[in-house]
Amino acid sequence: MALSPAQRIPLSETVADQLRQALDDGTYPAGSKLPTEAALTATMGVGRTTIREAMRILVNEGRVESRQGSGVYATGQVPLGQRLSTAALVEVFHARNAIETYAAGLACTNRDDADLTALEEALAHRDELRPRTREFAARDILFHKAVVAASKNTILLEMFTAIEPRLIDASVETRFLDRAEPERAERHVRSHYALIEAIRSRDVEQAREIAEMLQDGAIQVLERESRGR
Repeated sequence: MALSPAQRIPLSETVADQLRQALDDGTYPAGSKLPTEAALTATMGVGRTTIREAMRILVNEGRVESRQGSGVYATGQVPLGQRLSTAALVEVFHARNAIETYAAGLACTNRDDADLTALEEALAHRDELRPRTREFAARDILFHKAVVAASKNTILLEMFTAIEPRLIDASVETRFLDRAEPERAERHVRSHYALIEAIRSRDVEQAREIAEMLQDGAIQVLERESRGR
C-alpha cells in the first residue's frame, strides 16, 4: 500500500467531537446550558478561539444554539446523516420513494437534453457491471440520483444525497431482486429504461408510476422482515 502524508485534524474539530459525545450521552440534554467559554477553555486546555470555532461547528450542525446574552444551549437535535446511519432500512426506502417519485414527475417538466444524456450514460455505466454487486448498486444509485437532479429541485437533490450512502448499503443488504421471481426481476431492470422514456416524453403520470414501482420490491422485502422481527 502506498503511504501518504498523515492528515492533521484541526484542534477545533477534536473539541467539537468531544462535545458531540457529551451531547449524545446525555451529559448535556436538550435545553440544558453548556459550560461557558471560559470554563471550557480551562477544562479542555485550549484557547478561546478553538472553543469558539468548535461551537460554530456545532451551531451549524444544529446541535446547539447560541442565545445572545444567555449562553449556548443543547437543542437535542441529531444531524440527518447521523440519524440515517442507524435508521431502519424500511424508513430510508420510504423516504427515498417519496423523494424520487415526486422528483420523477418534476423531471418531466424541468429536464433538458443534458439531463437525458446524463440518465442514459448513468444507466449504460451501470449495465457494464455484473448485477447484484456493490459496484452495480453504487452505479444504480447514481442513475436514480440523476433522476432527482433532472427535477431541478435543489432541496430534493440534497435530501437524496443525504441518504445516498445508506441506499448503497441497503441495496446490497436487501438483495430483493434475488428473492423476486425471474420475470419480475427482469421487468424491474428494464423499467429503468422506461423511466428515461417517460421523462423524455414528459409523461408525468407514467414517470411517477415507474419510479414508485422501482422501489416497491425492496420496500415489500423490508416490510416483511420488519414484521418478522
